[in-house]
Amino acid sequence: GQRSSPGWTEGRSAPHLARREQRRPGSGQGATVARFKDLSFAHSQAHGDLLSEVSFSIRQGSKVTIMGQNGAGKSTIIKLLSRTLRPDEGDVILGSGETVACAMQTMPAHCREMAVKAFFAEMLALSYRGPSLEDHELEAKIALALQQVVLEAPGDRIIKSFRGGQQARLPLAAVLIQEPSILLLDEPTNNLDHEGLWHLQCMIQMPDKTVVVITATTRTSSTRSRTRCSTSTSTREKSSSTTGTTLW
Repeated sequence: GQRSSPGWTEGRSAPHLARREQRRPGSGQGATVARFKDLSFAHSQAHGDLLSEVSFSIRQGSKVTIMGQNGAGKSTIIKLLSRTLRPDEGDVILGSGETVACAMQTMPAHCREMAVKAFFAEMLALSYRGPSLEDHELEAKIALALQQVVLEAPGDRIIKSFRGGQQARLPLAAVLIQEPSILLLDEPTNNLDHEGLWHLQCMIQMPDKTVVVITATTRTSSTRSRTRCSTSTSTREKSSSTTGTTLW
């Protein structure tokens, strides 16, 4: 038979792709929430495939670490999961009802000039599909997101007024306010202070979240011995080794 067109299964971002991964009734924790199927991707034909016929699955509530050298394709996997990139071949399949959000590595320059309330309103608009929020509802969501990264700030405080370690926590809060079921973290330890690292690890361990962490180091798992990832994946150009349940 002929190979189906490559792409994602999320209808809002790619309406021409109809397939969707269905959860089994009553499957509960451990059900597959995201899957790469025979996926290949190249940034340019001249350099060949960065990812070649990759297949793996991510289960609900799992904590996945993808480690590898620069240029091995770690961030590309994140961008494929978050629909920023489209595969050349194969599919990225999301479970029905699953939502994905990726934390920014650094605060964009234009966001540093924004007030806290305006910044979070912009971040929430990326994924929120419900009715328009009243001011007090938005403020409650902001307060909860800031509480999760141990920050307090009035809505009119300008982002650039936060010191470095505090400002580095705001992208984490910005992804939490979107309430994704699958949380993507690309080099999340960059620029975080000691307290921020501790709370990042607590966030990763939240049982209701499926978390995928991209890192070139072991800092996320070694800074505190309490943090454990259920799956560890190492990527290299056109070859990889794995432990755990995620397979290439």
